[in-house]
Amino acid sequence: MKTIVISLISLALILTACAPAEENARIKALYGKYDAHCKEHAEKTVGSPEVESLYRECMDYFVGTDVHCPYCVVDVHMDKK
Repeated sequence: MKTIVISLISLALILTACAPAEENARIKALYGKYDAHCKEHAEKTVGSPEVESLYRECMDYFVGTDVHCPYCVVDVHMDKK
């Protein structure tokens, strides 16, 4: 009985340790998906003083509308689209 309990506790710890790595992978994939596009868009749209703000606005838009967005609170709602 002790072996089963210890095994289950160990398994739970291992699985919870893997969750943040998976979430980080999703965040990096999302960032990589839109980073180049938003940089190019910001540079083409205006001069250098506003490039950073346009880049942030572009990234916020795409992160907010991405169906599998790790930052979005409304993921469940967005999956129904």
